[in-house]
This record gives sequence, structure tokens and C-alpha cells, in this order.
Amino acid sequence: DADGRPDADADGRPDADADADGCPDADADGCPDADADGCPDADADGRPDADADGRPDADADGCPDADADGRPDADADGRPDADARSRLIMLHRPFSAHRRIIVKSYRCTVTALGLAALLLPLPAVAGVSRSQLCLADKLMASANYEQCMLASESLFAKTGNPARRDELQADCGSKLAKAWDRTDRAYQGECPRTDDLLDVQTLLGQCAATAAGAVPPRFSDNGDGTISDHLTHLVWEAKTGTPGDPPNPADVHDVNRVFSWALAAPWSRDGTAFTDFIDVLNGAPGFAGRNDWRLPTAEELGGGTTNPLEGGLVNRYVPGCGTVPYPSCIAQVFEPSALIEYWTDSTYTVDPEPRSAWYVNFRFRTAGQGSKTEERAVRAVAGDS
Repeated sequence: DADGRPDADADGRPDADADADGCPDADADGCPDADADGCPDADADGRPDADADGRPDADADGCPDADADGRPDADADGRPDADARSRLIMLHRPFSAHRRIIVKSYRCTVTALGLAALLLPLPAVAGVSRSQLCLADKLMASANYEQCMLASESLFAKTGNPARRDELQADCGSKLAKAWDRTDRAYQGECPRTDDLLDVQTLLGQCAATAAGAVPPRFSDNGDGTISDHLTHLVWEAKTGTPGDPPNPADVHDVNRVFSWALAAPWSRDGTAFTDFIDVLNGAPGFAGRNDWRLPTAEELGGGTTNPLEGGLVNRYVPGCGTVPYPSCIAQVFEPSALIEYWTDSTYTVDPEPRSAWYVNFRFRTAGQGSKTEERAVRAVAGDS
């Protein structure tokens, strides 16, 4: 009619006006006007123009108007382009999502920026080159290498076995070299550097060792025939000799010598473990300058009397612990260690008479009780736990 708004005919649909293209006019009701291509224009909401199929212009990914890189542009809603920057963010996400490695040391701090400086800093641009992608892959391989090195130091802290640590660290280096070669070949000469493996491996290897050195081990050899336990603050006697050899009666510390706990009833501390061992250590001037040497309790020596033993000097992480040929499950710093039971100072209190005492077997991680008149190995301890 005269106002140009479409009429409803009998079928309830609006009439097209008399424009040459047959599309309805945009009048006061806000309906879109048809332009020359016969498609409705984008109105005030900023939505893109429809093409011939009536849908917004889409590239291969079905997103609005694609630019030269094949990624959608930001339109009027103010959302950013999904271009190479989002890919860079996703590329670095595994560092936080998969592994968090924090190395605290007094002498060495490794940062991602410091490692990247060995390779090539990331430029502050929106696009990501293949050179940058290569760098990112090498940083991930470096993170895995450092984690591997620290894991080997952790195992060494548990077992005190340097040979096993060195074996594991060699394997860490081999894996890093393979990852490096794989990355260099994948990017075919587009990596920032191809001679950077040794630099990175040297730096991270030093940092792993420094981090391990910043955390003192539980046990340390004092160099005077004693071993300090920094957890319990006890000081232990170090043994001498080779397990299985004939005992040396001239050496009070010989690992092959055996002693009794008591001679007879009333089962007091009158056996050779006290008269020929503890009293000798405490005699003037005192072994290692101390005169408070004694037999350890069952708790101090083996962590208690519940089998299998877990505490005290027992270390189940020693390679081969619990399997044939049953090495001593004790930290290497305490070697040599006898292959038989060690007396404790703890009396077995279940019997009506105190005729038995607890012993610890480090080969089988077990505690047991035996007659105090029997002879067993001994290891002295000093201090209060």
C-alpha cells in the first residue's frame, strides 16, 4: 500500500513490492533492503553480507570471510582473528598442562628464557615460522631431558648407587640426541641452529647435578669411621672388611665378627656384644671422639618389628633387594654389611623371661627374635634419636 510496507494476502505471507529485483524494501519495520545482487544487506548488527547461497561468506573451515592465510577475520563483534598466534599459544600449552618442573638450587636457576637464548629468542610477531616451531620442539625435548636427569638423581638419593645413576643418565642423553636429530630432520635446515645439542645438554646436566647437590643426602660418610644420619641425627659405626671372609679378631669394626647379647640368666647385657664391642668403643679416648656408643633399638636399626621392614637403615630401593642372591637392603654408604642378622638392643618381651632379643636381617628385610646367647653381627650407634 501507500506506506511501502508489505501487505499480507490470503496466505498470510507478505507481498513483494514493485522493485525491479522483487525483494522487499527496508522500511520502518527494519527489514533488509535488496541490493543489486538480489541478496539482503548486512544491517546494523554488523553481520556479513550473504552471497548467492544465502549464507555468510565461508572459507574451507566454514568460518566467515577468509583472508590470505585461510583463517577467519575478526568481524564487527570484536573477536580476534584465529591466526598463527593461537597456534603458538596451543603449542606452548603442554609445558603447563603436562609437566611442571621446578628446580630450586643455590647456584643454578634454569628458566625457559635462558634456554631459549642458547637457541633463538621468539620474536614478538603474530606469525610463527618453521624456525620457531623447531625451537619449540627442542625446548620440549630439553624439558624431558631435565626431568629424566632429575629422576636419576632421585633414584641415587634412594639407593646410593652411582653406577645405576650413571647408566640412567647415559640413557637420558641418548633420548635427547634422538629427539634433537628427529627435529633437525623434520624441519630440514630451518632450525635456528644445528650445533646446539652439546650446549643444551651440558647446561641442563650441570643444573641437575647442582640441584641434587643443593639437597643434602640423608646419610653422609664423615671420613672417621662413622656415618651421620641427618634425618634422625644419629651417628653410626662404619664396618670394615669383606663380607664372608674369616673374622679378624684384631679389628673391632670387622664386618665378619659376631657377638652374643647375654651369657645366661638373668639375660642382662653381659654378652660379648657389650664387653668386647661396646665397651671397647667407649674406652678412652672413645671411638671417633665419643663415648656414648650402644646397640641400636629395633626401631632405629630396622624401623620396628613388622615385616617386611621399611624404616631405620633398611632401604628397599637397593638394586636386587629381595631377590636372589639377596644383597643387603641397606644404603651403599653402610657397606660392607654382614649377610647375617644384626642384634638390636630391644628385648623380646612376649616371653615370661627376657631370654630373647630382636634382630634385623637386611638381606630379607625382616625382623626376628633369638636367644640372647646366640652370636650375631653388631653395628654400634651413638646419639639420641
